[in-house]
Amino acid sequence: MRRWIATDPIVIGYAPTMPRRPADVASERRVAQLVALLFDDFGGDGETIADLARGAGLSHETVRRLCRHPDGKDRSGPGFFVVAAIARARGVSLDRLAELTIPSQSIRQGS
Repeated sequence: MRRWIATDPIVIGYAPTMPRRPADVASERRVAQLVALLFDDFGGDGETIADLARGAGLSHETVRRLCRHPDGKDRSGPGFFVVAAIARARGVSLDRLAELTIPSQSIRQGS
């Protein structure tokens, strides 16, 4: 009896070869500002990554990687729901984070 083995990848939702626009300097700067704002004064009150991960309902590794290595492999930045969960747990307004969508806006303006 001969077994049939699929060799074509299963594609759900998007083609794996779909090009992604590379990050430019401005978008990398906004991601850095976003992470800086999310983790501003983090740990000053004794809060740990584990505490934040529990409060945000995220895995410890997700929060640790973003906090410790904000410029890591994922140069496009964290996903919306990760940002929203951390912002909620840290008491940061999403409106405040939305100001970062303005390319020339600094996170320190309007604080």
